[in-house]
Amino acid sequence: MGYAENLWLFFILLFGIIAVPGMD
Repeated sequence: MGYAENLWLFFILLFGIIAVPGMD
């Protein structure tokens, strides 16, 4: 359970880091 939740959190953070500079 914890592993899957951490994996989703990692993907969300990674996407946010990539999407923020890309949008600008």
